[in-house]
Amino acid sequence: MSGIIFILILTAWFFIAKKIAVLFSSIFNLPDGNKKLVVIWSGFVFIFLFPIADEIIGWFQFSNLCTEKNTLIYDKNKVYGKSVVRRDIPLDSNWTMSTKIDIKKSKGIAMYTLNKAIPIVVTTTQWEDSETGELLITYRRLQAKGGWLSHLIGFPQGSPPYIFDGRCSSREYYELFESLNVNRVKNK
Repeated sequence: MSGIIFILILTAWFFIAKKIAVLFSSIFNLPDGNKKLVVIWSGFVFIFLFPIADEIIGWFQFSNLCTEKNTLIYDKNKVYGKSVVRRDIPLDSNWTMSTKIDIKKSKGIAMYTLNKAIPIVVTTTQWEDSETGELLITYRRLQAKGGWLSHLIGFPQGSPPYIFDGRCSSREYYELFESLNVNRVKNK
């Protein structure tokens, strides 16, 4: 149902943007021809994309953050066959992307909200050697929220981005413990 509503809103916005672009070009009293068409089409594209401009910028920012080297950090040789325990993450984490505006910490999991064009929530879990306390595994899951249009309309639930999948995590993480014979020990 929400998809149908979104298509209806998109269609209505298409015609509104077209009318605004034509009205805008008539202000300049341009003669009919190529210049007028360029002004109309340029204005239309700008007006049509304006409500999702923050999501377009956020898409590029999210894509730069969503890489394997940012979502799962470990050394295969150090991790193999170890017993690990979930580490309490210090609140002054020095993650290079930490333009954090909100930090929550519970049960060894830290959540950061990055202040980008659209909010990006980063959930970090770290595992350390149960005997030495050495950090062995850092796992981050990223989830982007939608832009201002997504929040204004309010569907679907949670206001995700409209133009891209706002979830990013490493699939390798879920297989890591079994494939490298890593034993998870409960926190003390």
